[in-house]
Amino acid sequence: MPYDADDERIVYLSREKLVALLGEEETGAVLKKYGGTRVRVPREETPAFDDMVCLIGEASTRALSSAHAGSRILLPQRPSQTRPRIFALLARGLSTNAIARKLKLTTRHVQRVISEERRRLQ
Repeated sequence: MPYDADDERIVYLSREKLVALLGEEETGAVLKKYGGTRVRVPREETPAFDDMVCLIGEASTRALSSAHAGSRILLPQRPSQTRPRIFALLARGLSTNAIARKLKLTTRHVQRVISEERRRLQ
């Protein structure tokens, strides 16, 4: 389990886990606002909880809080931020290593995005 500089536990939530917990639309809203950052999950009946309710609704906020209240979560970037750029560079003939360097991503991430798209298209 990763920890930050303050020895605080950080939980990574993949997009898939967020969708399962919150739903597609709510996940999109969370990633649009916080994607690629660490966020503390608010506990119920706090101002931060109320802010999250305004963003994704009460039911989704309660689900997130119930599962991870008080934890710091690391959220993935929105797919729309990286996926189109990866495929545009791939179409131009760049290798996965070159794409990773150009977009400041790991080669593994680029390969995973391409692999997921291939599986989706099959």
